[in-house]
Amino acid sequence: MSSIVFDSNGRGRTVKNLDWFFRKARTTIITSFKMFQHQSGHQFQDWTMAVTFEDGCRYESDYADLSVFKDVMNRQRSLKGVVVEVDPADGAPYEITLGRK
Repeated sequence: MSSIVFDSNGRGRTVKNLDWFFRKARTTIITSFKMFQHQSGHQFQDWTMAVTFEDGCRYESDYADLSVFKDVMNRQRSLKGVVVEVDPADGAPYEITLGRK
């Protein structure tokens, strides 16, 4: 699965996996962390993770399943306490806090 990183000027580049994101999250404050689901007709599609950092960089990656996202992110000590805005296609938006069981 590829991910896209946008610099503060909006120029994007592809990265192969989450390593870039985890390294950046250890050294730069996250100002916005969102997960939103796509809908096509009556079918719910994949999720997109969109993260903005204090320096203006933005990271976007697709996820097939929200539970996989939670499992992966909850294991990262550097993300403990980070609030994620979740916007499912079939319901009201809500928040989750990473690092909590």
